[in-house]
Amino acid sequence: IKLEEALGRFMGRPVPKPRPASLPPKVTQAMATLDIDYPYTKRSLKLHYRTLVKKHHPDANKGDKQAEERFKSITTAYK
Repeated sequence: IKLEEALGRFMGRPVPKPRPASLPPKVTQAMATLDIDYPYTKRSLKLHYRTLVKKHHPDANKGDKQAEERFKSITTAYK
């Protein structure tokens, strides 16, 4: 156990998981699209996704093509 990990556990803080040596390119690209860093939880991913979808939804942007394309890429990345 590293000192930081032991202190984090003692203080009741979650201990971050180390980033794997290499993530699959699809995962790396999806993380970049969703603007989320490793490590993340399913809950934090879902909350971040919902925030982005609300912001870029076509109904909220009155026909803005850029927002629509961003919405599509966010949805694809989340899947």
